[in-house]
Amino acid sequence: MGHARFAVIAALFAHLTACGGGDGGIKATDFQAAELDAQCERLVRCGLFSNQDACKGTLVNTFDRDVLPGIDAKKVKFDGGKAQECIDALATTSCDVTTKEFREQPAACQAILTGTVADGQPCEIEAECISGTCDQPLCARESCCEGTCAATLVDAPAGAACMFDANCADALFCDKTDHTCHALVAAAGDCAGDNECKYGTACIGATDLQKGKCRALPAIGEACPYMLCADAGATCTNGTCVAFALAPAACPMGTECSPFSRCVNGACVELPVLGEACEDRCQNGSWCNAGTCVGPRADGDACDNDDECPERFCAEGPVFDACAMPPVCD
Repeated sequence: MGHARFAVIAALFAHLTACGGGDGGIKATDFQAAELDAQCERLVRCGLFSNQDACKGTLVNTFDRDVLPGIDAKKVKFDGGKAQECIDALATTSCDVTTKEFREQPAACQAILTGTVADGQPCEIEAECISGTCDQPLCARESCCEGTCAATLVDAPAGAACMFDANCADALFCDKTDHTCHALVAAAGDCAGDNECKYGTACIGATDLQKGKCRALPAIGEACPYMLCADAGATCTNGTCVAFALAPAACPMGTECSPFSRCVNGACVELPVLGEACEDRCQNGSWCNAGTCVGPRADGDACDNDDECPERFCAEGPVFDACAMPPVCD
């Protein structure tokens, strides 16, 4: 279970770094570094990393690349005050994966960016639109796809049509089978995912073929019959929720370490860096190639995934994919 939680934390980080919109507070050009510092402070506090450097060497933040061009073009307004509130909120945000604040991110983080482009006008990223929605056609990721700003349904009541959870009012979710807003499901009720369960519970046992049940998750020190724990920094070991082991703690079973580290010769160690042996992941911009962490390929070199490239961008080509500078969409 513990290492499956990596997907949850990675998704959270991606969601937080997608937020971003004033006077006062943090400057737009300083937000990426400040947000990464705050996020890593939080993940260290929650027991996923042993220190800030290990965290910052592992996580990737693309706010500058994705959003700054829109701010420079005056299509996106950045609220430095809200940005500071977002950073401050991360210092106290719960590590309990079943809480509202963990699932939805601090409210201030959702108010940093404000679009200036009206419905019906062209757009290239969601943040440009007043509505927050840029309706774009499918196209290659290495090109900027011009779309159209479209109205977004927000705060829809139970029974109203929806496409996403964000369309529905608080304490509601968008059921993907009938595209209708429903009340969050109480404990022991049927669910297809954690987002459908009332805060304080999670969806246990759901698959593509059958519904699961909303259940309360145990805290550290409590029994974990579903092999899951409420704390982001905990794993189910020998039937009990225990905190992840962090470097250089022992890992006699080989499964005790945080998903952002590994167990080597009975001890937890940080992910390897340039020149060290690796199994799948590396730190500080290096990537795992044939069992060794190596530096990024050069732009124009063939690649299989973004991790291999200096700008974390492997562009699709007619014959082979190659590292390239990502498109600047404004």
